[in-house]
Parts: sequence; structure tokens; C-alpha cells
Amino acid sequence: MRNLTVSLLWLALALALAGCARGTACPQAAAPIAAAPLPPTAPPEEGSLWSPRQPHGLVADHRAANVGDLVTISITESAKGSGIATTQTSKTSGVKVSIGSLFGLSFPMKSFTDQEAQTETALETAVGNTSKGEGKTERQSTFTTYLSARVIQVLPNQHLVVQGRRHLRINNETEVVTLTGIVRPQDIDRNNVVPSTKLAEAKLDYSGVGVVSDKQRQGWAVRLFDHLWPF
Repeated sequence: MRNLTVSLLWLALALALAGCARGTACPQAAAPIAAAPLPPTAPPEEGSLWSPRQPHGLVADHRAANVGDLVTISITESAKGSGIATTQTSKTSGVKVSIGSLFGLSFPMKSFTDQEAQTETALETAVGNTSKGEGKTERQSTFTTYLSARVIQVLPNQHLVVQGRRHLRINNETEVVTLTGIVRPQDIDRNNVVPSTKLAEAKLDYSGVGVVSDKQRQGWAVRLFDHLWPF
């Protein structure tokens, strides 16, 4: 009976540890921003061949210019950073106190009449402190892809606020790419493509949800011990 109880305790402990090692799924990307409502357009003039309600004029190109238009973003982001820090400090201090006179008797002396004796040291201390620290960090990342974005707002200066999102699911692994930013119309080429380096206030989010992401994340108990462990 005792062996059975011990076995059950070990089984419960193993199940608890297995649950602690299980990772949590990555948070889902934020919901897309709703497009701003289109401003009212003036009614067409009588006898006009072209209406302002039409997306493009007779000689206009097909670049994005209005709310709801699509533009292709060529994402080519590369970042590389490194830092080195070295700190070295040293401090040394000492104190030495000698008795020069006591109760009217001058030192150095061995007796009341001896003037050749060595000075008696009453207190002598020395303190030293030395510290040295070094640190080095390096990080490099590259991300390249194409993403179609939608114009969600036209600013008063005709700059375009764009947002794009793409979901890719392969073998129960979901990858989500989200991009927002502000584009100048003159930066869009004739093929309706703009590089991501031309986006102002660009925000790129690339995350994944699935088995691979779970395995890359530590369990909550492991992270808790990392925060509480003082050494």
C-alpha cells in the first residue's frame, strides 16, 4: 500500500512538471484599423465626360491615392547592432596614527629620559577596493517579403496611412505579418510598389502561433524560478 502511495505521488509530480514545461501560445495580432469614411464628393457637372466618383481619370495612373486603394509594400528590413562596455575601478586608502605626547611626556622615548626611542604607533589601517566589469552584445536580423496594404486614411497633406496584414498557416503553424505606416504618394512607383524604407512611423509585427512557437517558449514555472532565483 505504501509503495502504491509513493508511486501515485511521483506520478502526480511528473504530471505537474510536464504542465509547467508547456508553453503558452503567442498573442494574436491586433485587429485591423477600420478605414476612415470617404468624404462626400461634389456632384458631376452637366456635360462632363469624367466624374470625380471614378477612381482614375483619362491620363491618371493606377497608383494608390484614395481610401480603400491597395498598394504593395516591398519589405526589406535589416538591422545590426553591437555594443561593448568595459568598467574598471580601483580605490586604496590608509590611516596611520602615532602617539606624539601623553600626559605631558613627548615621544619618541623608551624611558622618561631617553630621547632616541622610536615613535609608538597607536593605530594603523589600510583599505583597498578593486572592481572590473566587461559586457558585449550583438544582434542581427533580416526580413524580406512583399505585402499588399490598404489605404485607410488620407491626411490633409495627401500622405497615405496604410495598413496590411497577412496570415499564413502551414502544418498547424500560423504566421502573422502586420505592417502600418505613412506613405508619400510620390514614393510609390509606376507599378504601385513602395519600399518599406520609405514608410514613416512604420510598425512591423511578425509573430507565429503553433507547435514551433510553443516549443520555443519556456514554461511559466521555469520563468517564475528565473525571476525569483537570486543567484
